[in-house]
Amino acid sequence: MPKKYAFLVLAFAFLLFGVGFTTSCKQETNAGKAKFAENESEQTDVQRAKHLIDSRGVPYLVIENIGKQRHPAWIALYALAYAGEEVYDTSLLGEEDEDKFWACVEWLENNLQKSRDGFWVWTYGFDNTYNDVSIEAPWASAFGQATGIQALVTAYEKTNDTKYLELAKKAAHPLFVSIEQGGLLFESGKDAWFEEIPRPLDNPSHILNGHMRTLIALKQLLDATGDENIADWFNRGTDTLYRWLPRYDAGYWLRYDLNPRKDELLFRFANPYGFKSHSLAVDKIT
Repeated sequence: MPKKYAFLVLAFAFLLFGVGFTTSCKQETNAGKAKFAENESEQTDVQRAKHLIDSRGVPYLVIENIGKQRHPAWIALYALAYAGEEVYDTSLLGEEDEDKFWACVEWLENNLQKSRDGFWVWTYGFDNTYNDVSIEAPWASAFGQATGIQALVTAYEKTNDTKYLELAKKAAHPLFVSIEQGGLLFESGKDAWFEEIPRPLDNPSHILNGHMRTLIALKQLLDATGDENIADWFNRGTDTLYRWLPRYDAGYWLRYDLNPRKDELLFRFANPYGFKSHSLAVDKIT
């Protein structure tokens, strides 16, 4: 499949599937520990967290039973909304603001830190439970790395300052490192999947929209840099998505992930948080 067509497929699929449970999907580095949650009441309710904005426009979340937390992916998503690049949440429509954009970029720049495994990541400072897997802080996320990369590329496009591309490439590096080595990459033969939750090591859950968000971020970084290594990983990830998409096709819906402990679940009819889930453009899925 030609790469340009594969990318159009993933971008379209992302628009259909990308909004929803993403920001409550966390992953573990070697500094974190994974354990299985016993019931839905243990879910970390990031979806209904209260969003507050500091004096400079940088958001933080107030999560039930956890408290006030900085959330790297949401900070990057706010940055993209402030820049007029992407509105992940409709509450951010019309919120374009250059000063707030740069405040979020500054936060991302200052908080990209080297992990215990030696990789540059944005870490989350609270324990999180997604479905049946709990992650203990600190952890990083392929989705979080991807949104941060997008915000930094946007900063480069506004200024032509290459420091933002260098930061974005540093943030991309753990995406190319195997989960066995503390990175975010699952490899099997010629397949490459960017994991939001890199556990268990031999068969992680393969969250669909996290992988697709990463591919979109890598495409933006590739366009800005022309880096051949990024091109190779983007192509491998896109080819893998093309091969794996049938695994997510339930015939009438898409699976969210391939959680090996949930083979019998195709999707959630209702989420455990008690509020209505986002609707999908079902009439456009063929």
